[in-house]
Amino acid sequence: LLGFDWFLEWASTISGLFIGAAAASLLVPYYERTRQRLARGEERFRLLAEAGSDVILRRRMFPEPAWEYVSPAAERVLGYAPQAFYDDPAITDGVWDDGDREAVRDLAAGGFPQHLPFPLRWKAQDGRAVWTEQTLSAIRDPDGGIWGWQAVARDVTPRVKAEAALRESEARYSSIFRDNSSVMILLDPETATLVDANAAASEFYGWSREELHGKPLAEINVDPAAAVEGRVVRIMDGGLRHFITRHRLADGTERDVEVYTGKIPIGERELITAIIHDISERTAAEHEVARYRARLEELVDERTRELLEANAALAQATRVKSEFLAGVSHELRTPLNSIIGFSTVMLRGMAGELNEEQHTQLEMVQRAGKHLLELVNDLLDISRIEMGALRPGRTEFDAAATVRKLIESIRPLCEDKSLVLDTRLPDEPVVCRTDKRHVEQILLNLLSNAVKFTQSGGVTVSLDADPASIAIAVSDTGPGLPPGQERRVFDQFVQFPVTGDAKPDGTGLGLAISAKLATALGGRLEVTTGDGGATFTLNIPRELPADQIASGS
Repeated sequence: LLGFDWFLEWASTISGLFIGAAAASLLVPYYERTRQRLARGEERFRLLAEAGSDVILRRRMFPEPAWEYVSPAAERVLGYAPQAFYDDPAITDGVWDDGDREAVRDLAAGGFPQHLPFPLRWKAQDGRAVWTEQTLSAIRDPDGGIWGWQAVARDVTPRVKAEAALRESEARYSSIFRDNSSVMILLDPETATLVDANAAASEFYGWSREELHGKPLAEINVDPAAAVEGRVVRIMDGGLRHFITRHRLADGTERDVEVYTGKIPIGERELITAIIHDISERTAAEHEVARYRARLEELVDERTRELLEANAALAQATRVKSEFLAGVSHELRTPLNSIIGFSTVMLRGMAGELNEEQHTQLEMVQRAGKHLLELVNDLLDISRIEMGALRPGRTEFDAAATVRKLIESIRPLCEDKSLVLDTRLPDEPVVCRTDKRHVEQILLNLLSNAVKFTQSGGVTVSLDADPASIAIAVSDTGPGLPPGQERRVFDQFVQFPVTGDAKPDGTGLGLAISAKLATALGGRLEVTTGDGGATFTLNIPRELPADQIASGS
């Protein structure tokens, strides 16, 4: 019996060995294939984790807290290399604030009941704040116990900053909108209704903010609905930012308003913001000014007509006067020339000997006749100028040579008074194409006056030229002009005393004629004066303008 039992035990052992060997021969290939599949899966996971922009974390809680895996994205996002996590299991104590750290612990203690993302702020290695969106899930053992957790953290810092900036901007705009003393409204462009209005708008329109909310713009704006809708479209297109219109108040009155508009994003909508100024008083004032302006224009037109009529009458009177003077001058020149001629004959003794008294009296007659003839000639020139009959011609000549010739003509007068005659003229010719006779007449008058009014010192004559014009200046060391009389010196019949109260010889027309001739030549005659004398300067173009030339010249 004992032998049979031993045999059974031995047979059982032998059969178990054979069965185990057979099972092992079947299980080894299965385990190898499973290991290879796991290795391939882990490789795919590693490649995805290393290539991804999200930070992947895997943390063991038991038996000792440690980081099982940290993806390379941690260094790009947080500045910490994965090895820093492996070396310091408590690294999150320094990179999470207390509140976020407690939140993660609470989730872990509760078994991570939900997988919804939640925000978590990290402190990067360089000190900057990094906002991430976390998705946490528990890692369980085969018995269902939690031995760790894993997380996917996505960097949402730009979005968080943008949202914060938007909230700040909206809060700032809300504060400005609410507290602004100007009337401000928000308008929905799709419905053309008011979305909001500030306290100033409520006070201006007479409706409460609640009543203004949702009110159609057409109930406020008195313009036709089509015009209002067109403005809204143009505002949204960016083509209209400022306009003037009329708004209706709660009591039915209408006010002129000036509107400044813009677009502002509020949430997911783009609204129209409008700042409104009441300009009714300004508009009324502008209308009043417009009425006064129209009346003033009527008065100006009326006075202009009167002035034109008076000017025409004056021009007619001037023509009559000039024609009269011209006629009288012509009539006077013949007897005056006879008087001067016969007195000259008698003074030369051609009509017989004269005693001393007769000689003196004839000299007085001759001087008076010459003075009267000079006056007649000046009056004739003035009348010709006023009638437009004296128009310049164009002759080519050397201005420098002309001035030298005129200087030589007055040199004897300077020598008689012991005056120094100084000339500053260019050596090269100064060619001009203008009326030579008028230039000579002007300069001879200026030179004669300079010698006449200078008792000591001298006379200086200079000529400056550029390609377009010439300037001839005659300066003296006489008494100069009385203060403030520079303008009057070119008026007709104006004379100033040479010394004391003595009235100078002459007609008082020479400078007036010279100034008018300078204007006829397209230039001007100017004077500067002081205690040391006066300087008269003739400025004219080197070529007479075509519109100044007399017909036929």
